[in-house]
This record gives sequence, C-alpha cells and structure tokens, in this order.
Amino acid sequence: MKPQEKSWRPGNPPRVVLIEALRELARKLGHTPTRAKWQEHYAAMNFRSVRHYDRRFGGWKNALKAAGLPLNQAQEYTKDELIDQLRNLSKKLRRPISTDDVNAASRAFTCANKRAFCLKFGSVSKALAAAGVRKVRRISDKSMLDGLKTLAARIDRPLRGSDVKAGCRKGLCAGLSSYAKRFGGFPQAMAAAGLEYLPPKYHREELIYFLRKLHDELGRRPTFRDITAKSIQGEMPSRDPYLSEFGSLAAALAAAGCDQANSTIAEIKEDLAAQLRELTAKLGYAPSVAEWTSGFHDGLIAGPQRYVKVFGSLTEARQFAGVLGQLKARDRTKHFRKNHATRQEMIDLVRKLAAELGRKPRTKDIDKAHRAGSRVTYAAIENHFGGIEGICRAAGLEALPGGLSKCTREEMTEHLREFCQKVDHIPRGPEWDAQRDRAKTVGLVVYVRRFGSWGAALQAAGQPAPGSVVYRSATTAS
Repeated sequence: MKPQEKSWRPGNPPRVVLIEALRELARKLGHTPTRAKWQEHYAAMNFRSVRHYDRRFGGWKNALKAAGLPLNQAQEYTKDELIDQLRNLSKKLRRPISTDDVNAASRAFTCANKRAFCLKFGSVSKALAAAGVRKVRRISDKSMLDGLKTLAARIDRPLRGSDVKAGCRKGLCAGLSSYAKRFGGFPQAMAAAGLEYLPPKYHREELIYFLRKLHDELGRRPTFRDITAKSIQGEMPSRDPYLSEFGSLAAALAAAGCDQANSTIAEIKEDLAAQLRELTAKLGYAPSVAEWTSGFHDGLIAGPQRYVKVFGSLTEARQFAGVLGQLKARDRTKHFRKNHATRQEMIDLVRKLAAELGRKPRTKDIDKAHRAGSRVTYAAIENHFGGIEGICRAAGLEALPGGLSKCTREEMTEHLREFCQKVDHIPRGPEWDAQRDRAKTVGLVVYVRRFGSWGAALQAAGQPAPGSVVYRSATTAS
C-alpha cells in the first residue's frame, strides 16, 4: 500500500519547502538573497516571516548553507567541506575541473565562491590540487616552439624578449619564464626553434655587475622597483634584460650571489614605511588601495600585498608609517541609495501607525506598511534603533498600550491552560497562533524565545507534549 503523503500547515512549512523557496528567490534575483530581500518577497511566496528560517535552521547563515547558496560575505566552510564540494562538482561534470568551472558553479549556487577557497587554501588552484581534481595542462615543447615561429613570422626582425612578452599577453606564445624553465633560457629556446637570436644590449657579465653594485649600495636584496628606479636615472639596465637573460629576478640574484636575504624585519618595515611616506607626501594624503596599486605599477611603492604580508594589514602599515590620520575623507553622498528611508521617516511612520492602531506598532504592521509602498523596512529599524522598542522610545510612544511580549511566565502559562480547556485538546504551535486572542496573549515566537520550545511551554503549563495525550476537561470527564 502506498503511504499517504504528509501535509503541512502554511504557518509551519518543513525544511525542504523553505530551502526550495530560498533557491527560487536566488534564481529570481541572480544572487544570494539577504534577510531584507527575503522580507520584501516573502509575501509572494506565502510565507509570513524570515523567522521561519531562524526557528528551523538556527539563523540565516545556516539556512543559506543548508540550501547550498554562497554567503554574501565570508563563507564559513571547513577545508573538508570545500574539498567535498570540488569532488562532487568533478563527479557531476565527469572530468577534472578548472577555476572557470568553480566560478560557473558558484554563480549557479551549487558551490562556494572563489573567496571561500582562497581564504582556506590560498587560491582556487591549490584547492583543486588538494581535492585531486585539478585540470593539468602541459604544453608540449613543439607547441611552445611553434608559438615562437608564429610570432617571428609576424615581426620582420629577430625576436627580442619584449616581443615574447607582448606575444604572451596576446596568447600567441608562452612567457619568458616558461621558455627559461623548459629550455634553460630564451637563447636556447630560439636555437631549438631554428630562429636567429638577437644578442642583448648587455652581456650576462654586465648584468651581474650592475646587480651586484646595486646590492652593495642598498645593503639588501634589490627588487624590481629598485632596478626600475635606477634604470630611469640611467645608471643600470631595466628589468627586461634580466628577464630575457635569466628568466626571473630570483635566478638573476642567484647568478650574482645576491640571493641571501640579509635585511632584518625592522629594516624591511622601515623601508616600506619610507616608501609609503614618500607617496603620501606626493599625493598630499594617504593613498587609497587603488592609488596604492597605481603607484606600484609606476614603480613608486611596493604593492599592497607586500604591505599586508609584512604588517598584517594596510591599516597597520599606515599606522606604522604615521600616515593613518591623513586618509582622504570619502564622499559618501554618491553611495547613498535614494530608496533608503531616513531615521525621521521611520519615526514618522511609527507615530502614524500608532495613531491609526491605538497601540504600539508591531513587526507585522511595519511589514504591511512596507508592502503598501512605504520605504521603511523592519530590517532598517533594527539597524538604526535595535527593534520596535527602541524606535518607540525615540518616537515617544512608551505610554501607549502594547508590549505584550513583556508578559510574565505565569501569565503566559495561565493563558495556555485556558486555551487548552477551551479547545479540549493539546494544541500545536500554529494552531495557537491562529486561534489565540491577539489582544491579550502573545504569539508562538515569544513562547519559543521564553521557554526554549513549544513543548517546554506546554510542560511549564502542566500539559503533555502535543499529540501524546488527548486533553479532557472536567466537564467532559464527568
């Protein structure tokens, strides 16, 4: 015999229905819904409040995780959970996966977003490697040499390192470092491709000489920023000959015998702080992240990531350099959304509702006014005033009747016993919410908050758990 499908009450939807409703709204919006967005759309989905999710899942974030939706901010996943997501995605696609696959799955709300993997593993590639599902693409030697030949056919002269860098950015060939790793250097790669190699302007010994000289002047390992600064002054070659000859700065430093990091942490911090002070003096204020990055590309300062690695954060770096108080004031007027209600509008709405209702307005009254066209939402009231009680105090409505949630436990249990005698059975929570006297009693949510659960409230009132024993009044029993 086929079991009969269980029904559920509109006021008490099961977890499966709540999860599917979350996913449906996410597909409609194109992103993970916030509590405020859900509060705006829940009426169209036949649910009363976001509190369903708080009661069923223990919070909005837990509900999003149960629905498989990425959180709007930092996602709270463990490494094992992220690895399981990657393996499930690879199993679903039946092949190894790449970063593009992870991004596509994140947009479809079937996987965590890129930031979650970077926070736990450092990068998406490292996460894929930890899960054993990374797509490994190894370019053959022939393909790399064919790229050089194709690039040489477009240029009517022997190739230089700068040509290879430009071709790599256009996707015509591999980069200089790739040729150096595979063939031992750019000249060897050109010889393997059967192409004419144009000797550099500086020989290998000259490049090493300039690098050692710069190392002795600075008293530490030179960086590309130092090399660029000296090149602009005409005192040494630029960074390109070093990349063409050695493939990387680390290899050039190793060849020159300058690869030992002989600077202390204090010296490194002081050098970085001096660069930050110099850029601050040039701008007239402490640089923003965008201006910081622009200065890094111009060779004026080390990159923001370097400061974060050394100091822990950009704020700590600014404080160490003494420029924290020189931040440029932001013009926040352009970021203010016109559909946001002001504090005065919220207070005016609460006073208007209190005059119409003859009592303090409740959460459902605010939501009803918002659905009717008001710009005020209950989430905004919570952000500005902490809740209904806070805005009522600000509006001067403390003397009005209301505040049934302040009923004592004895009054609440007495109301519950009277209701059990009236209906002649043990009621469930939704039934209490639907049939109670709203002018004198509090709702199910208040009982759950005060006693911990609906069953605990019934036990405090001297009643058994719902569905276990049928209540019989004294009149019926006689």
